[in-house]
Amino acid sequence: MSNKSAVAYPIISLVQKIILYKTKTRFYLVGCNNTESKFRVLQIDRTETKELNVVDDKVEYNLKGTISSFGIVGFIKFLEGYYLILITKRKRVAYIGHHTIYKNSRYLHGLHSK
Repeated sequence: MSNKSAVAYPIISLVQKIILYKTKTRFYLVGCNNTESKFRVLQIDRTETKELNVVDDKVEYNLKGTISSFGIVGFIKFLEGYYLILITKRKRVAYIGHHTIYKNSRYLHGLHSK
């Protein structure tokens, strides 16, 4: 039996900061790690109000940042389309083992272009 212990790190730990970019027809969620050396991009269609269209995209865009956040809570559908709930503020409230527990403030942002 080996004395080495395997350590598994979840992929979500790589994304420490999320910035929302927007154009008239799309939102782009760009997630990066602490050193801003690894990025993930999600493209969200704002023109479709009946269906949520999210695409994992690896193309570079020339965009202007609008909202910085720490995570995505989820999506909710109202009468005029989908809304995106982002964690924009966090406060450390506890530790459990090596894990930090945060209290989150949420920001509700509409996805449709109207």
